[in-house]
Amino acid sequence: MSLKNDMISDLDNMLNTDEFAVPATYSPEKYAEQHPSNKSCGINGIFDHDFVMINGAESFSPVFDCATRNICGVLHGAKLTIHESIKRLKTDITYTVRGVQPNGTGLTRLILEAPVNG
Repeated sequence: MSLKNDMISDLDNMLNTDEFAVPATYSPEKYAEQHPSNKSCGINGIFDHDFVMINGAESFSPVFDCATRNICGVLHGAKLTIHESIKRLKTDITYTVRGVQPNGTGLTRLILEAPVNG
């Protein structure tokens, strides 16, 4: 096997919902006319809260790491719904994609904005 095939196999294992990943739905919503597929799609990824420092205050920011090949054309402002009860989440929660950070190894980190409870 080549290194590339080994890495893809490792990613597939890591992003398996029986291992570390959770299922999610990516929805371009109002940006559908700009999205290559014009429709929602299911993806697996690792949902977490990254540490951030804002003006000297410590906080956490929701992030979602997924296979780059599964989110080609992801758009800022699109929606990502996490479908699993993990940590303190009890139901599906829909986040807004605010950042897209491919790392060059086949993974992309989506920086998410939590919904505002009103």
